[in-house]
Amino acid sequence: MARNLIRFSLSPRLMGLLLVELLVLTLLTFGQDANLAQAYGGRTPGAVVAFYYPWYDSRDPGSFWDRNKMSSLPSTQYQSSDLNFVRGQMDQARNAGIDAFAVSWNGSTGDWANRFNSMLNMASGGFTIAVHYETTLVANNSVENTITNLRFIRDNYSTNPKYLRYEGKPVIFFWRAEAVTSISNWQNIRNQVDPNHEQIWSIDSIDTNVLQVFDSMHLFSGGKWDNNPVAKYQQFRNDINKVQASTGRRKLWTAGVTPGYDDRKFRSPGEFRDREGGSYYQRSWAAAIGSNADMVTISTWNEWYEGSSIESGEAWGNLYLDLTKQATAQYKGTNKSFGEASIMKVWSRTDLPVDSGAIARTWLWGPENFAVVREKYNEGPGGSRLVYYFDKSRMEITRPTGDVNGQWFVTNGLLVREMMRGKIAVGDDPNSDENKGAASVPVAGDLSNNPNSPTFASMSKVASLAGDNRAATRTGQVILDTMSSNGQVGQNAGYNQYKASYASYENTLGHNIAQPFWSFFQQSGPIRENGSTVNGNVIDWVFAMGYPISEAYWCKVTVGGQEKDVLVQAFERRIMTYTPSNGAGFQVEMGNVGKQYYLWRYPTAK
Repeated sequence: MARNLIRFSLSPRLMGLLLVELLVLTLLTFGQDANLAQAYGGRTPGAVVAFYYPWYDSRDPGSFWDRNKMSSLPSTQYQSSDLNFVRGQMDQARNAGIDAFAVSWNGSTGDWANRFNSMLNMASGGFTIAVHYETTLVANNSVENTITNLRFIRDNYSTNPKYLRYEGKPVIFFWRAEAVTSISNWQNIRNQVDPNHEQIWSIDSIDTNVLQVFDSMHLFSGGKWDNNPVAKYQQFRNDINKVQASTGRRKLWTAGVTPGYDDRKFRSPGEFRDREGGSYYQRSWAAAIGSNADMVTISTWNEWYEGSSIESGEAWGNLYLDLTKQATAQYKGTNKSFGEASIMKVWSRTDLPVDSGAIARTWLWGPENFAVVREKYNEGPGGSRLVYYFDKSRMEITRPTGDVNGQWFVTNGLLVREMMRGKIAVGDDPNSDENKGAASVPVAGDLSNNPNSPTFASMSKVASLAGDNRAATRTGQVILDTMSSNGQVGQNAGYNQYKASYASYENTLGHNIAQPFWSFFQQSGPIRENGSTVNGNVIDWVFAMGYPISEAYWCKVTVGGQEKDVLVQAFERRIMTYTPSNGAGFQVEMGNVGKQYYLWRYPTAK
């Protein structure tokens, strides 16, 4: 916001371009690896970075919410010092497919610096932070002080694993670098700070001559000067390719996107770029994607004085977050984007082939997540963790600083066990579990109008929840056991018609595994690994299902309004179902445990 006081000493034409170029900045891609390429269908995506402003402070009336100075306001009027709110902003950005915030920085001390440090330290789940060097807002922008500042950034921020990297190099964005000095003096600065180009310096400019010193060119105001920026962006791509060819050094094209612009209440006369109900933002994205941009910047996450924000707003709700999620998915090479590479990697392995039509089989997780929630968990950063809910289960990242390549970096919770015990796990110590009451939710079939299905509460009577209810080995025996809605167990010889028997005994908790489920666990088929679709074992059943905690029971279950015979068996993480009347490929399925658990934990949620 303070940048709005700057007076440009440029030609009117260039001044206009750069002034409203204050709308689309977001650059870079953090160090991508094979995991990220695998997560996004084989193409390593460029990063999507949104410009972020940490200056909203009620102690300064000139830097807070004011309808007389802003064309619109956020849905929630917040303090930039409220770290819980800021953490939520990062979660929302990640869910929309944004990889990093480029946070305005004006020096190594003060409120902005403190907030930058906090954001860098609490970034999680693969989300990263970068410096947006506000050249004109630094107290002393002399060459000497610029060198000092950039050395500070190099030595104190760029080695942090949560700092934004592209192709393994930390990235710094520069606003109005020409305010410091000439390009020749910038060469001197570079020589003093980063002579071997071990960082990526990205400059807001429309002049490729700056690439003598800088590594990337980004457009803060994205194609604001053109109603259809497709041709303009392609020209920038071509020009940067020519510079790279002539110099033999890597040069990056970072395209900018923006939803619109309106600073007419803040400046006189001000400028205006109509949002067109989201259409202009979509055109910006189409141009960026079509130009094969190395990275994309978004101008902005929260510059409310200039009317360029995409975060939730009074006037548009979550429209721009939804549009961003769609666009980032397309840019990153898949029609799905859950905003976190580790989550996408787990989902893509089994469900991307289903989603793309490569195989007709049941979902392991579901077509997409239906909710992202930060939930209490004592061992998580700040005492919480990020949770993605899917129809069939959920995924959670408890320790975001752990080994992202580890099998248990992403887990999916002992949801069935929690619903049967009636206790929510809020930490590794079971003594910290919170009482909720066992879930009176059907274990299988429709969530409502399903009167004969057992519930998690009623089925808990036969479950191993405390080392109890172990069963004898019954391998090879035909399953005739039944269960009614109240958990009453019986037998019915009529179920002999389905010839379902036990195939294996699992000694950990002492239960047999029904043949249909055991065969399902052993199946091979198309999976996504290392960026390619290959044939392999589809399910790591201990990871996805957990151990069995009950025997299998025949139940009368209403599915899609029709009552069917369904064999049900409870595992720690999933409910497995076998419906003989279903078509091939869909006889064995998993109950919608993710939705069931969410309904139990958040009964007022819609």
